Order: sequence, then structure tokens, then C-alpha cells
Amino acid sequence: MSEEVKKVNDPEQLRQICSKIFTRLPVHIKDQTTVEPVRVLGYEVPLLHVEHNRPDADIRVLIVNHDQHLMLLECKVQTREAPGKELLHPVRLHLKRKIRKQKRVSLAADSRKLVVDDLITVRSIPEALGKVDEKQDSPFKEAGVALKKIAENARLSIRKSFRLDNRMRAISAREVPIFIPDRTSGRMPDFPVLSMDEYKKILTYESNADRILSEVSIPVLFKGVHMIGLATVISNEPMDDSHYNAVKSIVTNLEKEVLERTIVPENPEHCPVVDINTGGAGILHPHNPSVMKGFLPGEEVTFDLHFPGEKTYTIIGSIRNIKSLERAHRIGLEFENLRQEVRSDLEDFLQQV
Repeated sequence: MSEEVKKVNDPEQLRQICSKIFTRLPVHIKDQTTVEPVRVLGYEVPLLHVEHNRPDADIRVLIVNHDQHLMLLECKVQTREAPGKELLHPVRLHLKRKIRKQKRVSLAADSRKLVVDDLITVRSIPEALGKVDEKQDSPFKEAGVALKKIAENARLSIRKSFRLDNRMRAISAREVPIFIPDRTSGRMPDFPVLSMDEYKKILTYESNADRILSEVSIPVLFKGVHMIGLATVISNEPMDDSHYNAVKSIVTNLEKEVLERTIVPENPEHCPVVDINTGGAGILHPHNPSVMKGFLPGEEVTFDLHFPGEKTYTIIGSIRNIKSLERAHRIGLEFENLRQEVRSDLEDFLQQV
């Protein structure tokens, strides 16, 4: 896609955009290294009250996808109320209208060549986890008990908001787990993990860092694409691959149980794909008021894309537009950071259509 860019710095326009868009749609925060969700706590002219996990800075850039526009709101940090909570003064909006150059390949609505199902908002995942009491509810209680058998001070952290703690943030940014067999030896495993230098940065936030000799921290993922928790074992003695594999087994079982027990609400509708390219797709979603009320343009979503045969991929994307038709809603989806294996299969499919 190419982009047409317009700058908005008129105070009244900024006020309307903040009150009508940045307080109602999903918002992300962008810096030089990453893009993460941010929680907007409120808006009192002219300040946005936000909560996030990024390091201290004087300037913040907030992002919203709205209809055919990408909105980048440049803000000055007015006040830091507490770690992660700030009052931001919007000063300029960069409005980028996306123009699609890659043509969509049309598919017959009744061909069933490609189907999307279990379309849910990413926002609904922490909302569902927020209702979980991990001390009482299985499978989280079961996983916590299993971790304690590895080490008494093991813990299972469940992500009940968009906030990420220091370990989650580092793991999310690098897409690798933490495995430090022995901090004094410098020995690292022969598979990708967080580097020792990056790990030492995490330890700066620990009150008793000198007591930590080894650690295993493995993310708990929803369908492999969204972090919903973290299983952590910290020890003052060396650990080896058997400890890592034990934690990995617990995490794998927990991820399976979360899906089987429907901890996160499902969307029962099966949606035929009517047009698609490697950037996004148009689907027909049956009328379902209880499901559709949660969808808005700009909303980040996750869904399963089924190819002919048995190949299915879970994808993170966003809703670009919604159009009400006689028998269904046409929803325009944009893919985000499509994995190479998905892209390759999609390109092969498009060549055969």
C-alpha cells in the first residue's frame, strides 16, 4: 500500500479526534523498537490519560487504525503520575490514507475455497482472563501446582490487561523465551533465547537480583499468536535442559486446556472469503448481533484462516471496514505481520485461483 499523508495541528480538530476516536478505538504506542497496545484511561481537554509499558520518554506517538486511515498522534508527556501512567498533550496528528495497489483476487462466495472462523477481538482475550481466578479455576490452578513441583518459588502470571511486565515485554519484543542455566558461567543453550545482556536489564528491576542464579520463563500463548501469560521458575541453583523441558511441557498443556475449556469466548460463525491478497481479505460474516456488536473499524482481531485441505493458520489483523448486506456483513480485514509460512501458502493459493 502507498500512503497519502496529511498533518493536523488545529487544537479543535485534535480535540474532536481525541474525544471521538482515541478514546473509543484500540490504541497502540510506537517508539523506535516496537509497537504495543496502550490503554487510554480518559480524556480531559487537552490531555489524554494513558497507561502503557514503554520506558520513559518526552514524546509519545499513539496509533489508531480507523477506516481507511492510519492515525499517528504525536504527544508531549505532560505529567508522569506513576510507572506506566502518563498525561499526554497532543500536538500534531499525521493522517495517512492508505491506497491499496495490490489487487484483491475475487472468490465466489459459495466456493468455500477459503474460510475464516473464530473471528474475535484481541481486546476480548484479556477481558476473559480478567474473570479468571487462577487460585480456584482450572487449568491455571493445575499449571501453578505443577510449576511448584519444579521449584517452590515458581509462578504463573496471567495477563489480564494489555499491560506487559518486564519479562513479558522482553520476550514479546524478541519472540524468544528466557533460559539462563547459570548466570555466573555465561553458558547459554543451543536454541534461541533472550541474550544475557538483555536478561541483565530485566534484573535491574528485581529487588533481590543477587539471589537469582538461573531462570526459565516461557510465554503462554493463545493459538500461538497472543501472549496470555508467563510461566516462570527462578532458582538460586543451576538449572539444565530438564528444567526447561518440564516448564515447556506444563505451558504446552495449559495452552491446549485454555482452548479445550473455552476460557476465551469463541465466535461460532464460519465466514467465506470473497476476495483476498497477501495484505488482507474480505469475508462474509452472518448476521449475529451478539457477535457483531464487538466489532469496530480499527479493532485488532485474531482469526483462523482455513485453506483447502487441512491447513489452518491463526492470524492477527485489524478490521478495516464493515458493510451491512442483505444476508450478511462484509468485513474487510487487514493482515498484520503475516508469518512467512502463511504468506508462502497464500501466494501459492493465489497463483492457482
